[in-house]
Amino acid sequence: MANRVAEVHGRIAAAVARGGHGQSVVLVAVTKTHGPDAVEAAVRVGIPDVGENRVQEALPKMDAVTAPARWHLIGHIQRNKLHALPRFVLTHSLDRASLADAVRLANASPYALGSAVFTKRRGAGMRAARSLRAGMTSVNSALAFAAVPALPFGGSGESGFGRIHGADGLREFSRAKSITRQRMKPLVRTTTFSREQRDMDRIVKLVTVLHGRLYQPKRRKR
Repeated sequence: MANRVAEVHGRIAAAVARGGHGQSVVLVAVTKTHGPDAVEAAVRVGIPDVGENRVQEALPKMDAVTAPARWHLIGHIQRNKLHALPRFVLTHSLDRASLADAVRLANASPYALGSAVFTKRRGAGMRAARSLRAGMTSVNSALAFAAVPALPFGGSGESGFGRIHGADGLREFSRAKSITRQRMKPLVRTTTFSREQRDMDRIVKLVTVLHGRLYQPKRRKR
């Protein structure tokens, strides 16, 4: 099995090289209708990403597998199964959904860089855009946010590393640092190495005025 996996990886690498665009390709082992041992075997040979077709079959399999697998949902998702989407790193298919279902489905992914909403209803499109947990969203356009330099470009969730453009982009390339400089001679030198006994006496008098009694340090008994 390891030899076959290495052959597939080689074919993928060759296809990526022919494409010339530096694509990122993830190999997913489809383990539907197979038991937990198939998932364990896939992870052992270097395929941590596994695909399941049915939620009700995948969930007990997830609980039985101890290997660090990344679960993909590649089959039809029913409305009553939407609660299980956070268990999957990615959902590959959606044939029908209401606006609310689509938003929940998109927000269930740990990745949230950019998003787009296409609709004939302007109000619904804006409501969906505001509800999506993505760093950027365009309505009835793809990547329109990238054409506005003043807007911060970046994501949230697992995609929330770094920002460019706009004021938020400038903050990503800066770090906060506070510096103070004493510009005039203080009445009481309490924070410098040139502090003298008379400075300490003044502090004692000030504490006495504030608290109503003279401060006297305790003397150790011999």
